[in-house]
Amino acid sequence: MEITKIINNNVVSGLDESGRETIWIGTGIGFHYKTEGVFDESIIQKKFHLEDSEAVSKFAGIAAGIPYGYIQTAEEIISIAHKKLRHRLDRSIHIGLTEHLCCAVERKNQGIELPNALLWEIKNYYPEEYAVGIEALSIIVEKLNIVLSEDEAGFIAIHIVNAEMGNFNSRGYDIVVMTKDIINIIQYHFQKDLDHRSFAFEELMVYIKHMLRRIITNQMHHGEDEEICALICTKFPAAYDCSAKIAKFILQQMKVQPNMEEIAYMTLNINRAMRDK
Repeated sequence: MEITKIINNNVVSGLDESGRETIWIGTGIGFHYKTEGVFDESIIQKKFHLEDSEAVSKFAGIAAGIPYGYIQTAEEIISIAHKKLRHRLDRSIHIGLTEHLCCAVERKNQGIELPNALLWEIKNYYPEEYAVGIEALSIIVEKLNIVLSEDEAGFIAIHIVNAEMGNFNSRGYDIVVMTKDIINIIQYHFQKDLDHRSFAFEELMVYIKHMLRRIITNQMHHGEDEEICALICTKFPAAYDCSAKIAKFILQQMKVQPNMEEIAYMTLNINRAMRDK
């Protein structure tokens, strides 16, 4: 491994054995290297890889100007999200969440409250991510002695959603809005309200989240039999018409056209949700 930058006394960056851009975190790890020229691996508390040198520079710029406790807090929240959620989190969360945490505490110290207009949607559409956000508030109290509002739990959940989508462009807020709009399209199409506490709704939400992730990461369903897809859409015309509306909405919002296989899967899931409602 090669240390290329001492970010502060507790954070260094460099290349690991495979040549990947890496951040190492540990109490005094930078200080030891600076004063003794020795990289003491025994005090590493956390390490993670970033996409490229630009991402490393961005993280270094944030980490260099904040207390070590902020970095420790963000990393503990990320570790909890990794353990409790079933999706890989994009590396960008190390940058985004640390930066957000600094801004949130700064706002709190200035007496500024930032309301979260999507808090209800986050609670109901992304309950697992929201639960991590709530747990994060307790960690922030423990580590930083700062009490943040429930709105901030929602903002933390948005960062997690963004990382789950594998997207570096901070579109988590947009994803929550799109999820809300897709649910509204379904309810308006069938003229029925979905029960947000039902198992059918939970299954539908899992599908929508996976669908949006596939579209964002260009991993839509492929290779399904076209005749089977056509049969599904013919067998469930109301659900298919609704899926076509959603596909048009996705095209307008994301500039991506869901393919026939994805529309067929959407049709099946919407039909199941409305049947089991």
